[in-house]
Amino acid sequence: MIMLYLLKTSGFFNLGSMLCKKKFRILAYHRFGSINLSAHSLEREVRYLRKHFSIINLEDYADFLKGKRELLPNSVILTVDDGYQDFYTTAFQILKKYEIPATVFLTTDFIDGRIWLWHDLLNFGLANTSVEAISLNGRSFELNDNSGKSRVKVYLDRICTEVTPAKRDIIINQVLEKLRVSVPERPASEYAPLTWSQISEMSQFGVSYGAHTCTHPVLSKIAPDEAIREIRESKHRIEDMLQKEVVAFCYPNGKENDFNEDTKRMVKDCGFACALSMIYGMNDSRTDRFALRRMADRESFVHFVHDVSGFGELRRSLRRIRMRYI
Repeated sequence: MIMLYLLKTSGFFNLGSMLCKKKFRILAYHRFGSINLSAHSLEREVRYLRKHFSIINLEDYADFLKGKRELLPNSVILTVDDGYQDFYTTAFQILKKYEIPATVFLTTDFIDGRIWLWHDLLNFGLANTSVEAISLNGRSFELNDNSGKSRVKVYLDRICTEVTPAKRDIIINQVLEKLRVSVPERPASEYAPLTWSQISEMSQFGVSYGAHTCTHPVLSKIAPDEAIREIRESKHRIEDMLQKEVVAFCYPNGKENDFNEDTKRMVKDCGFACALSMIYGMNDSRTDRFALRRMADRESFVHFVHDVSGFGELRRSLRRIRMRYI
């Protein structure tokens, strides 16, 4: 951390931006607010991007794919996953102030108020339980403090992303029973989705939208016909509500094992121009447009500058070259 700070203050990260100017970065965000990325932190990042980078949107990238435009040097695209209410109350106000475009990937059944996102069910249960300990698959977890609850979250997150949605829902219901927590039919306020009215309003101020499935399943864990339905119907729902073409898709969870060549073909066949993952890295004209890389979960502003400058990418490339000759 100290070394990163010294590199930032020395201006050394500018070297990364210069060497990576032909690459474009896609930043991934999820939640905003006091316990997530604060308004102050987001505004600081936005000001930095506005000063040092060319901020574009995914429609610009789609036009680049069609040969209609060139990408500006050091381009950055801001993306937000899922479609939580706190994007409107916190992030949008800042983006609007600085006239910064962004793309929000909507989980359409969540927006329609038909489902909770599954990880929010676990978070709600752990936040509202009075149970002091829980046993899961023979392992005992203390729930007396936040660190104990965090261990449960990590354990269950790993399990729930490795099984089918049906099995995942069974696991979550069993956990909620053990926690003795009753869940409201609609998401509680801290987990609430955007409304279509807010979505329509923001579309007039530089916010565009992509599809993120209907129910947020890991697509590699479900049958092909289910995957196609999730991809196609989420696109159609957004287009029907906004009367505008949706060009981009985002894979739920988005790690390497969460989508495959079949999934990418489905996305292409459904009419999308590109698809985004959660695999770390930057992109250029050679990057698979149906497996675009993103940068997420920056620990601090210094880490943010490190990543967006391209310095992290350069370090990874040098490490790969070094390993090749060891």
